Amino acid sequence: MHGVEEWNNIPMRLTDAHHKLIILTSKGERIERPLRQINSPLGDVSQNYDKMFEPLIYKGIAKKGLIGDAESVLCDAVGMSNLTTSLLELNPNDGSLC
Repeated sequence: MHGVEEWNNIPMRLTDAHHKLIILTSKGERIERPLRQINSPLGDVSQNYDKMFEPLIYKGIAKKGLIGDAESVLCDAVGMSNLTTSLLELNPNDGSLC
């Protein structure tokens, strides 16, 4: 969901400046990419992501399951992005939404 916030330019989520990320491929190639880090004065906004669980389940975008003995959630990435975007458009400054 951090990515959805970034794509929607939600304020107070990421650093303004980029730093260089170096990706090392299996062939030994180095690929440089800019990366912004999570940096919110609102605290750890990912703690609010659980609020999206019920709407995602209700709309059939997510399903509960197990990976080994661990409870997990399988999400349709496009559906999650679309639902989260629609809610953020209603109130982009609400740090408690996502």
